[in-house]
Amino acid sequence: MHGKTILRSLRSTILALPLAGAMLLAMPAHGQGQPPQADMQISKEQRQQVVDRLIAELKLGYVFPEKAKQLEQALQRYQRSAGYAAITSANQLAEELTTQIRRQTGDLHLRVRYSEKDLPILPPGGTPSPQVMAEQAANMRGRNYGVERVERLPCNVGYLKLNEFAPAQYAG
Repeated sequence: MHGKTILRSLRSTILALPLAGAMLLAMPAHGQGQPPQADMQISKEQRQQVVDRLIAELKLGYVFPEKAKQLEQALQRYQRSAGYAAITSANQLAEELTTQIRRQTGDLHLRVRYSEKDLPILPPGGTPSPQVMAEQAANMRGRNYGVERVERLPCNVGYLKLNEFAPAQYAG
């Protein structure tokens, strides 16, 4: 099935959702440095579907359930007030949803991103294919498994700057 939406909670639970032609990712914010992608025009129905599914999946899998409920109410209010009405770009919708999520939750680790590449659908608790696992491993390797800096400071103090916690199976 083409055109998937994947929402990933901070616990790295991957849930795939069908969406004709658009893929949006809610995921940890460490994905900077990715190559630019072609944008996609989206319809009112696609916007509605993305927002509704984002709400549903965050309620199911977000690590702070009380914040997910607050976020649900805020996104629904914004949707009812036609706050998304002028958005016709998948990238713009992803940016706006990221702004909304961060404003409501204060969580800078979560963001929504558009992907022009079809993403696999996984059942809850499912395992990605070996090809997807290899791509994820290469992606993490390219980000040095989240380790940005390691140094020894004066007085023999160790400094380790981590931008993400990669799974032990990759970063170990």
